[in-house]
Amino acid sequence: MLSKDEIRQRLDDDFDTNDILDSVGSLDTVRQVLADDETTFAPCELRQQLLELHTKLFHFVNHGSGDVSEIFEDADDIEVQISDLAESLEQIQDMLSKVTDITSQGLEDY
Repeated sequence: MLSKDEIRQRLDDDFDTNDILDSVGSLDTVRQVLADDETTFAPCELRQQLLELHTKLFHFVNHGSGDVSEIFEDADDIEVQISDLAESLEQIQDMLSKVTDITSQGLEDY
């Protein structure tokens, strides 16, 4: 188990607090996509895109109507957005894991 001073030293050596600020930027990226419009109370764009994709797929599968290339393009666009969000969230998770890994080594002292 590490002492408080050893934890402080490990944080100083192995963790850059600017990573937290980078995480705030990553969170802002996620928030811009997922946040509802506070002025109009409109749902987030990604939610709307998923519902529209559902409608297109429903009509294509059940009625044979629609354009498969349009469905692909819509699904691909959504997939790219989700991938970008996942990358932003993963950056935040990695930063928090560093903090919890280092600080957990001294928990029995408290």
